[in-house]
Amino acid sequence: MNENKPNWVDKANLASNLVQNLQLHDIHSALSALVSLQAQWACSEANARLAQDQEDRLRECVWRMETSFRKFVEPGNLTASGAYVVAKQIRTALQFVGVTTASFRQFQDKDRLDHFESRIKETLSQSEARLTPEQKLEAETFLRYEEEIKELDYLITHSEKREKWVNASIAVKDLQTKLRQVRDEILQLQPPTFPTFDRIVGSIMGVGEEDRSEQQKREKRLKKLLKKAQELEESAAAAAAVVQSEQPLLTGAANWRDLTPDQQNESLAHDKEYTRKDIAYTKKYGLRLSKHRALKAERASFLGKFQQANGL
Repeated sequence: MNENKPNWVDKANLASNLVQNLQLHDIHSALSALVSLQAQWACSEANARLAQDQEDRLRECVWRMETSFRKFVEPGNLTASGAYVVAKQIRTALQFVGVTTASFRQFQDKDRLDHFESRIKETLSQSEARLTPEQKLEAETFLRYEEEIKELDYLITHSEKREKWVNASIAVKDLQTKLRQVRDEILQLQPPTFPTFDRIVGSIMGVGEEDRSEQQKREKRLKKLLKKAQELEESAAAAAAVVQSEQPLLTGAANWRDLTPDQQNESLAHDKEYTRKDIAYTKKYGLRLSKHRALKAERASFLGKFQQANGL
């Protein structure tokens, strides 16, 4: 796949978040189904029967989107800003996912999609004509913030995940060091499995026998150390589990060699995507997690006020 083109992970994320804060549930559902269908279609073009089934479902998705768009936007209940935002979001999503008239074989389906796209274009043009420069700027800010809040959420989530991974990795090393020290002391305190020559001679001669109170102290200490060793083992195992679950790059997983070739390829793709987004978003928003959270809160506040003011 051309690296300059968005992958299906991007497309699925776009569709699932397209109208997450709007009251366009039917459109949201149809677009999510659309992305899934297009992804399957891309992987199964050689299977004519499956392709036909997917085209039927794609046709239904377009019909659902068209029907929902007509019910939600066309009655005129939205402000010009609201209609502009919805029309532009849907147009952008359809272009991003790659649904065109070429996606269908029947001319009536091509005509239906062409008519739907024309209505979206008309709604976009009419609503834009009614907007003042300030209103259009506000609507474009809304669209930009919709994307940025998702980027910030991704950056925050993965920064916290990476922080957990780093702290757990440090904890594992520290716990393992303490566990080795405890085990060394346990070995020193434990009596040998077989009596030594000195202990046998001392027992026969009645000399060199350990004082009873000292023996009790040693046994008490040994019991305490055994309990501590068990606690350290459990803590180290828990920290190791966090390292395994929170590690940013899947190719560094302990079970990497146990994965199938397909699973390894998926992990490599995940790592490539993670690295790409991490670099891009960090470059855009900086390194400070507190700044990311403040920006996210600021955008969420703006989005909420815009939605309320424009009937979204």
